[in-house]
Amino acid sequence: MQICCLVLGPSFLAAAIYLTLKHFVLYCGPQYSLLKARLYPWIFVGCDFASIVLQAIGGGVAASGGGSGSMKTVNAGNNIIITGIAVQVATMSGCGLLVLLYLWRYRRARPERVAAAEKSDFELSKSQGTLSRKLYIFGAVVVLAYITILIRCIYRIPEMAGGWGNPLMRNEKEFLLLDGM
Repeated sequence: MQICCLVLGPSFLAAAIYLTLKHFVLYCGPQYSLLKARLYPWIFVGCDFASIVLQAIGGGVAASGGGSGSMKTVNAGNNIIITGIAVQVATMSGCGLLVLLYLWRYRRARPERVAAAEKSDFELSKSQGTLSRKLYIFGAVVVLAYITILIRCIYRIPEMAGGWGNPLMRNEKEFLLLDGM
């Protein structure tokens, strides 16, 4: 039960981040994105699903080897789990790079956006200014969630690489800080 929650929890949170990213891109300007906004959840949730499947298969293989006492099977299962976690890290890293590229392109186009706003008769009201600030804060919190999930996924690779019950897995302070946060 604990392993299932450790695998599924961050994946669902990451899926929420990918879906939120889609809406940020649509709101701020899809022209600055390399991908179409609708593809963000499809690609990244799909890759996360693949990582969950790999981790589940690895867990099943490791559990079947544990019951029969075959360390070769347990190690093969652990390697499949590590591969699944690595897929998750690669997926999140790829998404992070696309977000950074999007932000760079968005900021670079600022003079064009300001000039277009000056030409229009549209004037920002106070409520829309507040919304922009709230949206900025929300974006910062989403980035914080992304960073903590990525740290957790990166931590799980060496944690699992040492095998079940290794010293890193038994270090409660590191576990609570890097996995539990």
